[in-house]
Amino acid sequence: MAASQAEAFDRQWSVLDEVDLGNGFSAALFQRVDSNGIPIGEKVLAIRGTDNAWGLDAVANAQVALLGTAVGMPQYQALGRMTGARWRRGSAGAAGS
Repeated sequence: MAASQAEAFDRQWSVLDEVDLGNGFSAALFQRVDSNGIPIGEKVLAIRGTDNAWGLDAVANAQVALLGTAVGMPQYQALGRMTGARWRRGSAGAAGS
């Protein structure tokens, strides 16, 4: 990303929350802001592709394929905790909440 793009992004978006647990899960919740930094609209949840440093992707993919579920998987649990906490606080709902 060019410096000018990074500066434009910084002016237009605020980071509401970010999580990087070191288990391959990394996500950030952004909200659009006006020129004064006041939240004005949409929120975007950005989830990074998984980190395959320990071969965990293959294990996770096999679990989903064989068991048909993501229950008990640390990355999905982390996403659930992140989004669940924000929804309970009312900070991940519609624009302006």
